[in-house]
Amino acid sequence: MSGKVTICFLLLFHHLSSTSLSYDVLSLSKNETLASPGNVFELGFFKPGTISNWYLGIWLKQDPDRTALWVANRNRPLIGSQGTLQKKPHTLRSR
Repeated sequence: MSGKVTICFLLLFHHLSSTSLSYDVLSLSKNETLASPGNVFELGFFKPGTISNWYLGIWLKQDPDRTALWVANRNRPLIGSQGTLQKKPHTLRSR
């Protein structure tokens, strides 16, 4: 499963890097997500259970529970429901 998640992330990152955005900073709130090109995976912020921390993760788009397959900031959760996803050449950062 880990290999599939890595491939998904790479495809999503490639999709982000190939889009013609006129900006390098994309703000996502708790209800906004980015879908993979085939609409199989989704990237966004999620809050597990009653914990007040927020995480940036990837889950299956059809999963109503948004069970994370990959988490970017597992060791550095965000406080609050809005974060910034910053795309720079060869990097992707959440704040």
